[in-house]
Amino acid sequence: MLTKDSLILLVSSEKESALISASEALSMLLEKGYKVALSQVLAKNLRKSDFIIQGQQPDLVIVFGGDGTILKTFTQWKESPILGVNCGRVGFLTEIIPQKLDWAINKILNDEFIIEEFSTVAVSSESYPPISAVNDITIVPKNHGNIMRLKVEINDKLFYVIEGDGVIVSTSAGSSAYARSAGGPLIMPNVEAFCLVPICPFIVNVSPIVFSTDTVVTVTNEAKFRTGIVVVDGQAHYTLGYNEHVKIYKSGEKIRFIRFSDNYIKRVRNKLLERIR
Repeated sequence: MLTKDSLILLVSSEKESALISASEALSMLLEKGYKVALSQVLAKNLRKSDFIIQGQQPDLVIVFGGDGTILKTFTQWKESPILGVNCGRVGFLTEIIPQKLDWAINKILNDEFIIEEFSTVAVSSESYPPISAVNDITIVPKNHGNIMRLKVEINDKLFYVIEGDGVIVSTSAGSSAYARSAGGPLIMPNVEAFCLVPICPFIVNVSPIVFSTDTVVTVTNEAKFRTGIVVVDGQAHYTLGYNEHVKIYKSGEKIRFIRFSDNYIKRVRNKLLERIR
């Protein structure tokens, strides 16, 4: 997959540790003879305007930062596999630490890696075109502290009406993030499923549900005097007024990660479970 003629794109958060690691990686890759480009933000921070990517599709995107930086990267470079370099705290979607980048590049060069692929989820309404999310679609009150009344339908059949802080529809990738903190299950990467998780429901017998990615979920705002917000991977995109609805379904896009072993269980144990001891 990776050759000397391949284009490697470096992307970084604006944290100092990530910028330092990205700068060191740029020098290392150039010394080894690779073609390297930088995202506009990274080029500006490193004062390397000559390396700004000019619209080419990179063969590999190396992201220095955490999960948030990876999610932002996907919105621009949806066709390229991502190697996440953890420069933050948990970094569940990342694969290596900065000190292992040289080792990782050699592994990729020798085809000693696997691709971990996740389906993404899309949301649309009568007024807005589809937007894809890697982790989740969340519908919450516009004014924090208000209770939303949301009707949830699955394949046009009423599932429940929830009164509470909102709902999350999560991908398998996002099942380790916000959905998990709200009481949802972890979903293995090889399971083609999404999950719907209520957020602090006023009636506690409202349960999360895991469903096939072929399913369409419709969420309608039934709160006459409460406006909702549709949040895509942590970014608010538009409001949801009374009697307005959104449809949530499998997107045609996938996110792909470079992995060096089938290590999902190990990642869960090391980054999620052992951290709470």
